[in-house]
Amino acid sequence: MTGSRRRRSLLPEALLVAGLSLLAALVLRSVAPPSLVRDGERLPVGLAAQHGQLSGHHGSIAGGGAVPSPVSDEPVAYFLGSAFLIAHLLAVMLAAGIPLIRWAFARFRLRHATFAAALTLAVLAAMAAGGAIVLAARFGYGDRLPLRDAFRGGVEVARYGFVATLAVVMIFGFPSRASTDRSER
Repeated sequence: MTGSRRRRSLLPEALLVAGLSLLAALVLRSVAPPSLVRDGERLPVGLAAQHGQLSGHHGSIAGGGAVPSPVSDEPVAYFLGSAFLIAHLLAVMLAAGIPLIRWAFARFRLRHATFAAALTLAVLAAMAAGGAIVLAARFGYGDRLPLRDAFRGGVEVARYGFVATLAVVMIFGFPSRASTDRSER
């Protein structure tokens, strides 16, 4: 790399991945099954599965629900673990997707510093964030979190991810080749 070319920082992309990961972990926690622990005491599985339908301390139970996962007993540890997993999934998806976007725009002789490239990257990040939350839900909760709820959380994170990525690209620009290719030194 020559001295006249200034290297762009990866900080905007790293902050985007970290922010989306924390947001995805929060959304995943909101759609997750309820905890087996309430008021410091372990609930019977039947009562814990009806968490949202209890009325009062000795309330009545109506309807059915999924059995909660044991990971929901440790919310802080699971939150950090799911955020860490989602960050890795997002980083891998974006690290693979940015060169593909650059290649596709070069193939069709389009400039990658356009609004179309920013929209393409925002769609990629939204799909990656949505997919990452579904995968994290499957790893963390297995069959105890209905796939419908995982997809609902994925769509919510995808919406926020699209807007956040578009804002980052509009402010800091499309990731340049120098910021993603470390072999040019």
